[in-house]
Amino acid sequence: MNTLSKKFALAALTLVAAASSQAALLFYDGFNYAAGSINGTQNGGIGGLTAWVEGEGTVTNDPTIVSSGLTAPGLSTIGGALSDTTSSSLGARRTFDNTGLGADGTSVWFSALYNHTSAGSDFRLKLFADSSISLGTSGYATAANSGIGFNFTGGTGLRVENQNVQIGTATALAVNTVHLVVGRIDFSDTSNADRVLLWVNPTISLTAPLDAAAAQNVTGFNLQATLGNAVAARWGGAGTGIIDEIRLGNTFGDVVAIPEPSTYALLLGGLGALVWLRRRPAS
Repeated sequence: MNTLSKKFALAALTLVAAASSQAALLFYDGFNYAAGSINGTQNGGIGGLTAWVEGEGTVTNDPTIVSSGLTAPGLSTIGGALSDTTSSSLGARRTFDNTGLGADGTSVWFSALYNHTSAGSDFRLKLFADSSISLGTSGYATAANSGIGFNFTGGTGLRVENQNVQIGTATALAVNTVHLVVGRIDFSDTSNADRVLLWVNPTISLTAPLDAAAAQNVTGFNLQATLGNAVAARWGGAGTGIIDEIRLGNTFGDVVAIPEPSTYALLLGGLGALVWLRRRPAS
């Protein structure tokens, strides 16, 4: 292979490597498990350290895995979903590796598909929860270290919760409707200035970043002081619903996990260049 061919080969390999590194999910679970109760063996996805367990740390009174997962336009999905249809106080959680997260001046993105199926107000997803907190305990929602996430609260819409703080937002979610909820957690170097932004059903486009002005924007937290290592889902006594496709990543692109069409073009072009060079007679 001559020098020019070597340069083309190196460029092609660089394109392939760039395309393959687009997604950098820190945690992902699409609930690609057999239908049935949470039983302490569901340990798939990306980034999970332990399997899903019932919120009291046992395998009784569990929410369930259902075989039919939630979907949203343009979002890649797999498997089933996590559901509770009993109107009982149920919960489930699993731990993940939070090493290095929460540094001053950094952001972490998350997303999930969310379908509230009753008029009950207590149905929430939390990230960075303390893995020792009982999800069945009354007052869990506002408990210190209960995590960062969102909750459907009837007429007041979404809430961001942590450290005995619940802040109602202007976005009410329609019942029996699948919603894509995307969030960004901004960790500040100023005391009590961490913030969480939430978008409901945003347009998925990696070429047009989400507009912070269009988000539900809540600030005044000290999230870094209580950064746990668990993902938790919790249904209260009157709340039922389904959660699916939980993602945590460093960028918006990570948590929607849809490469740009140009990425595919680069990948195919790079592979094509390699094939051409391999077949080209040596000079």
